[in-house]
Amino acid sequence: MKKTVSKLLSLAAVLTLATTSSEAQNQNNLGADCGCPPVNTRPTVDLSTLATLGELNAVNTVLTCNNNYLIKEKIYVPNNKTITINPGTVILGRDLNNPGGGQASALVIERGGQIIAAGSPTCQIVFTAEEDITSDNILGNYNNNAGGVNGGKWGGILVCGKAPNNLTSANASGLQVAGQPDGTGAPEGISNAELDARTWYGGSDANDNSGIMRYISIRHAGDIIAAGNELNSLTLCSVGQGTTIDHIEVTSFADDGIELFGGNVNLKYIATYWGDDDALDWDLGWTGKVQFFFNLNRHNGGNTLTDNGIEADGDDNTTNLTPRSHPKLYNGTFIGRPQSAATADNSGDAGFNFKERTEGEVYNCIVANYERGVVIDKIKNSRPPANTSDGSNEAYGNWQAGFATSGTLQIKCNTFVNCSIPLAIENNSVYTYGTLALDNTKFTTDNNTSVASLPNFDYTYVMDYATNAVTDKYDAVPDLVATTCAAPVDGFYTAANYRGAFEPGKKSWLSDWAILNIVAATSGIVACPTDVNTDGVTNNADFLQLLGEFNQSCD
Repeated sequence: MKKTVSKLLSLAAVLTLATTSSEAQNQNNLGADCGCPPVNTRPTVDLSTLATLGELNAVNTVLTCNNNYLIKEKIYVPNNKTITINPGTVILGRDLNNPGGGQASALVIERGGQIIAAGSPTCQIVFTAEEDITSDNILGNYNNNAGGVNGGKWGGILVCGKAPNNLTSANASGLQVAGQPDGTGAPEGISNAELDARTWYGGSDANDNSGIMRYISIRHAGDIIAAGNELNSLTLCSVGQGTTIDHIEVTSFADDGIELFGGNVNLKYIATYWGDDDALDWDLGWTGKVQFFFNLNRHNGGNTLTDNGIEADGDDNTTNLTPRSHPKLYNGTFIGRPQSAATADNSGDAGFNFKERTEGEVYNCIVANYERGVVIDKIKNSRPPANTSDGSNEAYGNWQAGFATSGTLQIKCNTFVNCSIPLAIENNSVYTYGTLALDNTKFTTDNNTSVASLPNFDYTYVMDYATNAVTDKYDAVPDLVATTCAAPVDGFYTAANYRGAFEPGKKSWLSDWAILNIVAATSGIVACPTDVNTDGVTNNADFLQLLGEFNQSCD
C-alpha cells in the first residue's frame, strides 16, 4: 500500500473504481462523452471512395465518429490537403497479406499535407485492425499470442515532412532517392517507395508543420512486406517541430512502436506496449525532444520476439552521415523481458542500444528487467571509414571521455532495475562485450545506478492471451527516485524532480484513456483508491464529495 486509508473510504472508492473498470472494459462505448454512437452501430465508410488512386479528393477530408472508416490500401493526404479526424472516431486497417507479401494498408501524410487528429482522454481516436471490431466491442488480443504475432495486421501511419535529415546523394545509406536533391528520402516498409514521390520526405524547413496528433491509440500495426522491411505503427520521416504529437498509445505492434528518420519533431506523453521490436527508434539525424515515455514488453516467455526500449542510430546503414542524431529525452520508464533467444531481426534486448555513431541525451529514466541496461557500440569492423580499436569512430567515442566528439552522447541520472548487465560496451557485430573499469566509473559518475528493486515498483505481470485478463499486475509508479538532472526550462519540458515517466504519489497520465486502464493491467495507475475526485491527492475534498452522497434515496 502506498498510503494508509480508512476502511470506509477504501470500500467506497473500490466500488467506484469497479464501476469505472466495468464500463471501460466495453469499448463499444468509445466516444460516448463526445456524443458518438456505439461503435458496432456505426456504418463503415471505405476511404478509397473518398480518394482517386489513393489520394484524398477534398481539400479537407473530415472523419466523424458517426462512422467507422476502412483503409484497405495506401490512403494519401496530398500536399496542401488535410485529413481532420474528430474525437471518438475509429479507423480500421485491412490485413492485405500474410507477413512478407509485399503490401500493407496505411495512412500516408505527404510532404505538405496535414493530419489534424486531436482526441481527448475520454474520446480517443483509435486506429486498429479491421478484424478488431466484434459484435460488442473493439477489445482485441493485446498481449501477443504465445509463440505468435498479434501485430502486423495492417501497416500504420506514415508522416512525411519537410524538415532536414542527414541523407546525401554521395553517401546515401540506401534511403536517398536517386536523382533528387540531397535529403530526399524514401521510407522503409513501402514497396518501390523510391519510385513514388508521394512517400518521399526531407527538406530544409525545421519548423515544418504536419499537423496535430493527440490522444490517439494505434493498435495491431507494423505489417511486414518483406524480411527486414516493415512499416512501423507510427513512422515520422523528417517531421518538423511545428507538428504537435502527444498522448500517443501504440500497442501490439510487429515492428517498432515509433521510428523517426531525421527531422526535429517533439514527443510527449508516449506509451508503447506489447510489441515485437523497439519501442522508440531514431535514425538519420533526428534532433527532437522527448518527455514522459513509457514502454512495457509483453511477459510471454514462449515468443522470442522482443528488442530494445530505445534503438538509437546516427544514420540507417552505418555510413557515417552528419549531422548525427541528437535528441534529448527526459523521464522514461522502460519495462522489458529478457529475451530467450535471438532472431535475425531482433537481437538487442537492451533498455538503450546506442549504435551507428549516434549522439543524444537521455536523463531521468527507469529501465527494468532487460538483460542489458545500456549497450554502446565501440567497434564495427564493416563500417567505413576503418574503425580503430579505441572506439573513436563509433557511439562509444561520443560517450566516453578523451575523444574528439566526447560529450555528444550523454546518459545520466538513470536507474537500472534487475538488469543483469547494466552497461555493455559492444566490441563487434556478434554481441561480445569488453566493458573496462573506466567505463563503469563514468557510468556511475554520471549518476546512473543499478539496483535489484525499487520500493513499490513491480515490473512483473501475467496476462491471459485469449481474454486479456490480468492476474498479476505490474506497477510502474515507484516511491520517489530523486534526480539531480533537471530538464531545461524552455516551454516544452515539464519540471520533474524524479526519475521515471510517472510522478510518484500522483495520478498517472495514462489513467483516463490508455488500454492498460481498460484491461486493468496495472496497479498505481491512480495514486490512491481514496482519491475520489482523481486530482492526485487524498484530502478533505475527497471526503466531502463522498459524504455528500450518503443518506440519499436511490431507485
